[in-house]
Amino acid sequence: MEDIYAGIVTYQPDLERLRENLTAVRPQVDGLVVVDNGSGNLAQIQALCREFDGVEVLANPENRGIAAALNQIFGWAQTRQAQWVLTLDQDSVVYPDMMAVYRSWPVQPQVGILTCLIRDRNLSQEPEQAAACEAETVCKCITSGSLTRMEAYRKTGGFDEKLFIDGVDDDFCYAVAEKGCTILRINRTL
Repeated sequence: MEDIYAGIVTYQPDLERLRENLTAVRPQVDGLVVVDNGSGNLAQIQALCREFDGVEVLANPENRGIAAALNQIFGWAQTRQAQWVLTLDQDSVVYPDMMAVYRSWPVQPQVGILTCLIRDRNLSQEPEQAAACEAETVCKCITSGSLTRMEAYRKTGGFDEKLFIDGVDDDFCYAVAEKGCTILRINRTL
């Protein structure tokens, strides 16, 4: 797996959580873009991002919704010849070995999205790890923490910008499946 870029969508983010997010993910990818959807604290977001090499900010003057911001991430990554794109929410913090695990996985050509188990820090327990298998094909996944093959994104035509936030993840997963691609979930929390 080569040429992996990442993108984070922000809207009024908590800056300390965003710092934690950037610190965790930036060393694991070739480059990173933050697409901000009209935050009132844009100047602080830009200042924070300048602390990290290889992080760019695309600032929308208003909140265009998650689908539009995700399309901007993929557009940005495509200009860098990305083969894969890791998408994250502003409050998602990846494990230090996430990309090492993703990169080590033998991904078949039909896999359009590689995903993992997540842990909601607001809940007290880790998700149950699937002991029966290391990975499995699933119907859908959330966008945050997912590694999407650029070719699968191109086949779908991108995220449906008529959807502002609700249904964006599911709609994209269904579009990926309609184009003959699968979603492979590694049954580890990453």
